[in-house]
Amino acid sequence: MLWEEMCQGARIRHLEALMALRPIEARSILVPDGYLYCIRSADLWEAEPYTLETRLSVTEMVIQHARRIGAPGVGMVVQGVTPEQEPEGLFLRPALLTTVMGLDEWDQWRFEISQRVNLAPDQVTAFGPVVRLSSLGHAGAWMPDVSSMFHHDWPEVVWRQSDVG
Repeated sequence: MLWEEMCQGARIRHLEALMALRPIEARSILVPDGYLYCIRSADLWEAEPYTLETRLSVTEMVIQHARRIGAPGVGMVVQGVTPEQEPEGLFLRPALLTTVMGLDEWDQWRFEISQRVNLAPDQVTAFGPVVRLSSLGHAGAWMPDVSSMFHHDWPEVVWRQSDVG
C-alpha cells in the first residue's frame, strides 16, 4: 500500500467523523469520544472506538495488534483543540483532528489533518482543513488541504438542529 492511499483513507475517515460531529448538547452518551484504526490496507481500516478513560489502553492495544499483523499504519480521529493566534493572544479552539502514523516501512511518517469547528448548541460549522506531512523526523508545514475531497466553500454548516426530526 502506498503512503498516499493511507493519507486518502485518513481524509475519508475525517469527513465521516466531521459529518457525525455534534455539540455536546446534541450528543448521545453512547457516542465514543474518538476512533483508533489499525490500517490493514487502503480499503480496510479496523475501527476501535474509545472514550477518554480508555484512550491510552486502546491506543496501546491497536498499535500492538497492528505491529503483530504487519499493518502499514495506525490512525486516530478525535475531537480536540487547535491553537489560534489572535490579536488578544493565543486561544485553544475546538477542532477535529486526524492522524495517520506509519509502521514498519513507513515508520517515522505521519500525516495530520486539523479542522477548526464551531460547536454551537444549534449547529456545527466547519472551517477549511489544514494538513501536515512529516517524514523521517522532519515536521512539514501546515498547509490548506486542496484535495478534491475537501473542495468546499468554507466555512460550511455540517449539522443544524432545525434539520433534525
